[in-house]
Amino acid sequence: MRILFQNYTNNFSTEAQYLTAALKQCGVDAHLWPQGASAYDAFDSIKPDVFVGHFQTFTPDIGTYLKNNKKIDLVLNVNGSQEADSTLGMISSGLKEFDITPKFFFTNNVFNKKSSGGGVPLHNIYPAADIFNLANPQATAHLPSAFIYDNFSENLKKRVADLEVYHLLYVGNQEQSVECDLKVNALVLRDIYKAYKTITLCGNKNIYSSQLFFDAILNAHKVDVIRDDEEELFENLLTKIFNCNLEDEGNDVAYEVRQQIKSRHTPFHRAWTLMKHLKNEEAQKRVEKAKTEVSNILSGI
Repeated sequence: MRILFQNYTNNFSTEAQYLTAALKQCGVDAHLWPQGASAYDAFDSIKPDVFVGHFQTFTPDIGTYLKNNKKIDLVLNVNGSQEADSTLGMISSGLKEFDITPKFFFTNNVFNKKSSGGGVPLHNIYPAADIFNLANPQATAHLPSAFIYDNFSENLKKRVADLEVYHLLYVGNQEQSVECDLKVNALVLRDIYKAYKTITLCGNKNIYSSQLFFDAILNAHKVDVIRDDEEELFENLLTKIFNCNLEDEGNDVAYEVRQQIKSRHTPFHRAWTLMKHLKNEEAQKRVEKAKTEVSNILSGI
């Protein structure tokens, strides 16, 4: 099985890159979309059996190529669509215009409970900490605090009101955020996490349930979260995804989450899940071995 990943990397995620890297390290024939290549050049050069893309970056050229090459299976990340029946139905209808039926959809939404949408199976593939983009573990913090946000909310204003030294790191999609000191994304944050004594993620579930949370916990010296939505959502993340016992006041929740990320939430774990849904048992076996080896290596970091 040869897999082509569209490079749908954005401010919040490097998923396409880390899935490609994890699979390649396990001997799976995986490829990332060649930089600057057109749809026809990319498909003609790679000749994939499976194409993994994102609904927001799916172009008419890709649709036309897949329409004329029925042997290529389409797998589509629909994260950001809200997983609503109407939205997934629109995505599915748009693909039908190209006579395409996806093999399945998947979402990174850790709160998703749906198993189908628009007549297509819907699977959960959670975010992971991008261990291919790790910060230097020996780096020392020289600055007190940084706040990563996508909306300069009242909660954030209150938190920084009495601080003399701090930096605002904007991870949103607008061209400018007047308040910010620096615009950032999931890739460049690697070199920023260790520079601060505390990294604070500010916003709703789009921030604290994204890859940014997984990356920050693994890389930063200390992580705090300012939530703009229900406390219950964040508690669900900690209990259901990270198996934290919030009732035990003696627990170091940050430590528990960090250990869970190293043992269960790496790119190899997500690659294994993708191979399971693609029913590629040989690739699953290869990735399974790597999962264990990587978890053992990370345990010492």
